[in-house]
Amino acid sequence: MGANVWADLGLVLVGVVAGAAGSVVTPRLTNHFFGPKLDVTITDDEECNTTTTLTDASGNYVAHARYVRVKVTNTGHSTAKNCVAYLSDVEFLDAPTAPTERYVDTIRLSWTGSQAHAPIDLPPHISDYANVVSARSGSEDLHPELEVPLNRYAALWQKKGRIRFTVSVSADGTKLAKETFEVDWDGEWSNLRARPLR
Repeated sequence: MGANVWADLGLVLVGVVAGAAGSVVTPRLTNHFFGPKLDVTITDDEECNTTTTLTDASGNYVAHARYVRVKVTNTGHSTAKNCVAYLSDVEFLDAPTAPTERYVDTIRLSWTGSQAHAPIDLPPHISDYANVVSARSGSEDLHPELEVPLNRYAALWQKKGRIRFTVSVSADGTKLAKETFEVDWDGEWSNLRARPLR
């Protein structure tokens, strides 16, 4: 074989390696620069601390309620598909909890609107809200807005004091986004308000 054949084989090999690397790297770079990006925030104003009236299916008054919710925004350049918000950690900072009482699950939260706990799509530069916890008139318990309320946590939601919540939000092709905030819970529904930590 002549030197030209070896040179040609070398070029072919370089082309194969470059093509394989490009097929892996290019989609990642494209997604990094042009894909969806999630941003989760909470404020201490009425945007994230809302008051409403709860009614039954017939429209009859049930209770007044106050909701704490996080704002989820797609700051990227393409639609964030299948967004799901989770309650990923709860810490009771003033009231000691036994290891058997710790919140150790990651359970879906509800979205504001009709889709409830189902995944949603967020187009670029659009926001939606995930409900985290609520308080209702006539009750001193907190009501986490979980897809599956677990009885083993019932005693946790009766505790008063400083409570830290962490919410995680995921979507196809994005990094997990998180937000942590605290509430000072005294058992009075109208006093429920989030305090951002950043």
